[in-house]
Amino acid sequence: LMASSQRSIGEPCAFLPNRPGEPYFQLRLVPDRIVFRGERLSEVATTVEMQMINLTQHRQCFKIKCTSVEIFRVRPPLGFLNGGETIPIRITFFSKQVPQTGKHFFVFYHIATNEVRVMH
Repeated sequence: LMASSQRSIGEPCAFLPNRPGEPYFQLRLVPDRIVFRGERLSEVATTVEMQMINLTQHRQCFKIKCTSVEIFRVRPPLGFLNGGETIPIRITFFSKQVPQTGKHFFVFYHIATNEVRVMH
């Protein structure tokens, strides 16, 4: 996560390596870094728009989590991607204080599925 003077939140970081036995991440995120920039980061909401691309031929269920739901909103936070499908993801930052670099992060989970709807 990164936010610039212009001001920015965070420092871009690489994807963490998979643990032994953990399946590979089979989605593509464009851009592959989340950077919030603006001259008034602590005054107005700032949104990063991304594309999530399913690189497989299989339907995937996804969930996006963040370290603070008080200052970040992810839309949609969960859903489905058909094989080869691309969907837009919007991540919005709003806080009166710009957090320290490297404090917050986002996690993108996915799993192949045949389900057609999210169960609550």
